[in-house]
Amino acid sequence: MSKHKKKVNQLKSQKIALAHNRNEFISHLKQFCDKVTGNPEIFKHIPAADIDMLFETRLRSPKIRRAPNNKVPSAVLKYCQEMMMSSIKYQTFDFGIGRLDKITMHEYFSIAYTLTAYAGRNPEPTYVAYKEVKSALQPLVVIMNSELNNEIWKKYNDIVGSTIMLFNNLDTGMYATKDDYNTDLGYICYNSDIYSMQTEKIDIVVDGKKRPAHRVGWIGWKIPDLFIDYVSVKSEALGLIAGLNLEVYIQNHALDRLFERMDGINTGILHLAVFNSLKNIKTCRNKKGELLIEYHFFGNKTGYFRAQVADGRLLLLTFLFLTNNGTPEGERLHQNTGIMKEDKIYLTIDKISSFIDSDIANDPRVKKMFTDAGCESLFKVHKWAYFAEENNNRQLSELVSNYLSLDKENKAASS
Repeated sequence: MSKHKKKVNQLKSQKIALAHNRNEFISHLKQFCDKVTGNPEIFKHIPAADIDMLFETRLRSPKIRRAPNNKVPSAVLKYCQEMMMSSIKYQTFDFGIGRLDKITMHEYFSIAYTLTAYAGRNPEPTYVAYKEVKSALQPLVVIMNSELNNEIWKKYNDIVGSTIMLFNNLDTGMYATKDDYNTDLGYICYNSDIYSMQTEKIDIVVDGKKRPAHRVGWIGWKIPDLFIDYVSVKSEALGLIAGLNLEVYIQNHALDRLFERMDGINTGILHLAVFNSLKNIKTCRNKKGELLIEYHFFGNKTGYFRAQVADGRLLLLTFLFLTNNGTPEGERLHQNTGIMKEDKIYLTIDKISSFIDSDIANDPRVKKMFTDAGCESLFKVHKWAYFAEENNNRQLSELVSNYLSLDKENKAASS
């Protein structure tokens, strides 16, 4: 086939696709207008030339894009785009105008916005029935200045923010979005551009060895600038001489242990909790005198970072799950039951998944064993945060009970 013929075929296909899009849009526009106004005659009053104009200047649903000159992996961009497309298509809100009880984000951002802009057009169209059309569409104008409008945009921004947060990582990179209105193509399109940032990385010498560490921070935004909001800790919060502000760094080893022991939970959410835990720092010392910094996962203490001050900075060395040896709760668990490190590993009670995805919370004997040691907060972590591929609700309570002879202890106590 010649290049000329191929080009002709491409142009023909583009024209067919454009005609299809136009017909589909106008069909949706009419259906929406009929439902909102409750009067099928209203749409018929709009001249053909204005219908063409509505199609050409129609508003588009928001889009997710890679910001210029920013390194956003294709997998991250694609996931965010697919998540947003799905949310816009299926997320509904109570609408209650005319015969339209509910509205999707897509209908709101495209059809409703387009008709609202038309109803408030300046200068006004000159055809005779425009005032009747404008009056019939007035409830849309009211909605655009209502709490519902704020609710829909807040939901949109929440979806974008929570989706991109899943990919934030103190080690590999941080992402955030900024909004942008695009009118370059002759129509208005609202976009969310993804920007990438990297946390500071240094080598810290600890015990004579160089250790790579990343500075702890999270995405901050002072309009119009995005930045990384780095944590600093006052020296007196660590029981040291007052007056110093210590930058906080975390070793890759600590991030690895966090991911391993808070298993089944998304990395971005885990790292946000690191930032929040340092912003609201709580510390203690274990029996060896080592500095421990509490790790709180959305208000629930699930472990500690073992830390030390090195080179004038606070360095997080490793992450200890709440039941691990070396934590106050782990030591009480050992004192109360005699359980050793190897036992905890065998019973898999050194990971959060065993407290979310098993039946131990339903067994009063086993649950009491943990609450007596101060681990009750592990039972308060909700399943919404658990993203494991397999959610089997494992039968773990009987294994723990038999292994530690809790039945025998209870019978002996009762006799």
